[in-house]
Amino acid sequence: MTFEEFKKMAQTKPEIKCQSIFKVEIFFISMWDMDDSGEDVAPYIVSDIIDLDEPEISFFQTYEQARNLILSKIAEYPKSFYSGRVLELPLGIKIEDSQYLSISVFNRAGDISYHSEIPTIEDMCEEGMEVESICFRGYPEKEMPFNKGELVEVLDRDNSAVCLGIISKNPMSLEATWEQYQETGRMLDNIDCYVIMIGEDDFEYFDTNLISKPSFPVSDDIKDKLHKLYDASLSEHISGLTDFEELLNLL
Repeated sequence: MTFEEFKKMAQTKPEIKCQSIFKVEIFFISMWDMDDSGEDVAPYIVSDIIDLDEPEISFFQTYEQARNLILSKIAEYPKSFYSGRVLELPLGIKIEDSQYLSISVFNRAGDISYHSEIPTIEDMCEEGMEVESICFRGYPEKEMPFNKGELVEVLDRDNSAVCLGIISKNPMSLEATWEQYQETGRMLDNIDCYVIMIGEDDFEYFDTNLISKPSFPVSDDIKDKLHKLYDASLSEHISGLTDFEELLNLL
């Protein structure tokens, strides 16, 4: 198998043979920072966190219906709308909250900031519910969504908030996965996630579908603060993190 054949295999859309439904999650900004006169201040001027309401949940039979709801909410609430997520779910089998057949994430402008058609559901062996096997093999180096040192925001679903952070580790690239296969003969699954510093001495793994470029301009003060924390913590904490390649070898 050549690298081009490997790349084509890795990027082939899976054929899903099951009925599905589309779950919509819409997030709105719940609180704004205020200045001394009580006027609203745009996010990321004085704070690196955006507080959100609990998501509004809806279900539709088609992707188009789900997309139309998100676009209508953007038009109706342009100031408070934060993001919309469309998760394609299989009918008839039990799945975990983080599992889906496909996912699309819409930003404040109504554009898709993340899309994946790689199913995260491992057990699709129920009768009439077959999904051709396809795994995440990494992004091509030139198409990496984010890169080490980049300032991003992360959706913290557990705490209904959005936090600014800095990328400290990328997922393995498609080229690196190919090189590993050439060296070891093993085709290991990669993980579509990044290591991000989201606070002082706090480095965590986040799925790429939770990461995006900042939705609002970030003040120079906040940028400087985060980069100083990142530079001060990098050498100490990166050495203590499990390297992506080492982690994959353990799976």
